[in-house]
Amino acid sequence: MRSVLFRADGSRQIGYGHIMRCLVLARHLQSRKNRVLFLLNNDPFAITKMKENSIPYRIIDYKAGSMEDLEEMKRVLREYSFPVFIHDSYGIDQDYERQIRPYTSLIVAFDDQANRKLIADLLINQNYGFQKDYKNLSSDTKILAGTQYVLLRDEFKGKRKKSIGKNVRHILLTMGGSDPTGMTVKIISWLKKFIQDNKLILHILVNKNFIDLGKIIKESKKNSNIKIYGNVKNVASLFKGMDLAISAGGSTILELLYMGVPTLVVITAENQNKSIMNLHLDNYVHCLGWHKDVISENLKASLKSILDQYRIRERMFKKGRSLIDGQGIKRIEKMISLNVKSPLIIRRVKEEDKKILFQWANETLARRMSFSSDPISWPDHCQWFKKCKGDKNYRIYVLLDRNREKVGSERFEIKNREAIIGIAIDPKKRGMGYGALGVTLGAKVLFKERKEIKHIIALVKKENKASLRTFLKAGFDLDDEGYQYKGHYCYRLVKGR
Repeated sequence: MRSVLFRADGSRQIGYGHIMRCLVLARHLQSRKNRVLFLLNNDPFAITKMKENSIPYRIIDYKAGSMEDLEEMKRVLREYSFPVFIHDSYGIDQDYERQIRPYTSLIVAFDDQANRKLIADLLINQNYGFQKDYKNLSSDTKILAGTQYVLLRDEFKGKRKKSIGKNVRHILLTMGGSDPTGMTVKIISWLKKFIQDNKLILHILVNKNFIDLGKIIKESKKNSNIKIYGNVKNVASLFKGMDLAISAGGSTILELLYMGVPTLVVITAENQNKSIMNLHLDNYVHCLGWHKDVISENLKASLKSILDQYRIRERMFKKGRSLIDGQGIKRIEKMISLNVKSPLIIRRVKEEDKKILFQWANETLARRMSFSSDPISWPDHCQWFKKCKGDKNYRIYVLLDRNREKVGSERFEIKNREAIIGIAIDPKKRGMGYGALGVTLGAKVLFKERKEIKHIIALVKKENKASLRTFLKAGFDLDDEGYQYKGHYCYRLVKGR
């Protein structure tokens, strides 16, 4: 099991595409026994989505990418040890990622513009036509671009249209999660007579965040050919029954293409422009243009043309289905699994490590929290080091970060199928989560190397609350709160094989 931290925001103004695509991935990873946590802004609709999907979340009061936001991310990553950090925000750039790097193993960025400098390990752009556009990335970044990485909700599995009718009766109208451009009301006013004259039914997807929701409901009550849908539990079933769609250019387009619904597209945000125009030029959709330029006459003319031309609709149906195979989320999960690495490397101690271990052992806090607080002399240290290296009942490991810089050490004293652990972290590297990660990694290696060991024991002085938290986070159980060792009362913690 891995722990994955998500960072994304949503609102009426910026829409909910960032939240929704991260939510799809979070749900999938959680279903595969990964621990997930979502950090997002205090938006009622976004929070409702977290609750509906049983995704753990925390409210963050800072703008994504701000200095305050960065410090909060560091704190959460340090405190809870998330090996994977996934962000979906235009406010986060390479400087932000660089400062996050020491606290996590894998950084994953969602993007749909190809205009930012990023150093993420993985970059995901599920839109059409971006494969060759990335020039501002680290040479180490793996680019997952194109419709083979489309994230589809589980509800779409097995719900694709198998054929398309010769005639059109049911038309879907969907303008995203909040419709900040107000296009829904405009399109209703333009088409209400058209749909009556052509005996069509207009099915409109809305939610409570729509600015003009009251006007939309009022129009639907006046016209029996207009149906309103809010808080739909299974959108895929609704899409499957549609002969045609009019949609904003967000991620809903990808769902409609997968389902095989011929679609007229209104571009409602600048980040949609390139992808939608590429789809239009390659005959996957018909683009109506930028929302401010769409007028009644053009919309009705385009709609009339597609209604009358079955071959065009059939072509769009077939091309859409062939473009997206529904396996994108599995490909992304596989890439995360293949690329996530421990931020720590562990190796057996070498002669060259003797001096740095001596320095760490004599550091002020280390001596105060030791069961013997007197300073260690260099001759005594050298004698101890030589003994441990040559004795099978001792194991010393050195911890290295991803740049192979030494960040700490662990020692194990083995007696009667048990091992007592001690850990030291470079004072300059404390507070970065290396303690719990190092303990977890060291225990795993020791259990593998020494099959006879059944338990690892940690003895922690009562005043050393930081070490107590470290061992608890690393999966140790508190066995005794008043254990006596070398004249001190201490915590005794145990970790089994």
